[in-house]
Amino acid sequence: MSSARQLAFEQARAKWPGVSLGFEVWSAHLDTLGWAAEPPLTAASLFLCCACARQDAEACRALEEAYLSPLRGVAARENSDEEFVDWVLQSVRQQLLGGNAPQIASYDGKRPLADWLRLFVRRVALAQKLADRASAMTPPVPAADVRRITVV
Repeated sequence: MSSARQLAFEQARAKWPGVSLGFEVWSAHLDTLGWAAEPPLTAASLFLCCACARQDAEACRALEEAYLSPLRGVAARENSDEEFVDWVLQSVRQQLLGGNAPQIASYDGKRPLADWLRLFVRRVALAQKLADRASAMTPPVPAADVRRITVV
């Protein structure tokens, strides 16, 4: 156990009080992400993300409050409709925190968490905007009494 890693762990616990995550779990998470030597400057964010991936309720609440709520504007740049923004943020939450392999665990700490999340939200919003545009451009199927099949 490196003293730098232990210090980073203690600082992360102080930054995110109430988040429950053991040193061994966090340390293994760092190893998995390629931080076997010194912990990165983003160690506190990696601590939060690791706890979120393990479904820690306080970590998920802290992520929402500190990072996700302020990202409404990112989604709104693609489409300012409130329903669109709400859908994008709900989809982001589901992808980040849901399922057996939550995407939040893939945050690697190579850039600030806020930047990583901003890009994540933008990609989801853009994908939905393009899907909405494609479905709007698809002509509707005529009603059954109007359709005619011409045999040549």
